[in-house]
Amino acid sequence: MGGGPRGDLSDYEANPLVGTFDMGNLTAGVTTVQPERIQTAEAARRLGVTMRSVQVMAGRGDLPGAAKIGNSWTFNVVKLRAFIATKEAECAAGLNKPIPKGAGCEPPHSAAATQKAYEQAMLRARGGKAAKGSWSAKRRAAQARLSAK
Repeated sequence: MGGGPRGDLSDYEANPLVGTFDMGNLTAGVTTVQPERIQTAEAARRLGVTMRSVQVMAGRGDLPGAAKIGNSWTFNVVKLRAFIATKEAECAAGLNKPIPKGAGCEPPHSAAATQKAYEQAMLRARGGKAAKGSWSAKRRAAQARLSAK
């Protein structure tokens, strides 16, 4: 392994995801150092979230240094560390305020609407008639018209 005009590559050949790789003479005299990259599982461990969360965040562009190679995401370790440090600083400064109640995707439900939905569900569960205009009421009416003919 390794040796030759490019120098010793044994560390890179043993584990291509660890350390840096000096391209040496491969680029006509220009030396390029590739940053260390990690895969989704390691990024998830470092961030303290699930692998799926890392994939979603990377897909949205929330994680700097993310690159999708084939079907796998890889991450620049230096940029991921900087991202974590930035988030830690935001927390320390109090910039990550909690989301106000009712500010999500769905509008907040009123107590009256919740109570009405509960009463209708209980009525249906007991075998009573559904509210006028509901799907089951329309179905019963259509069946009654068909049986009357």
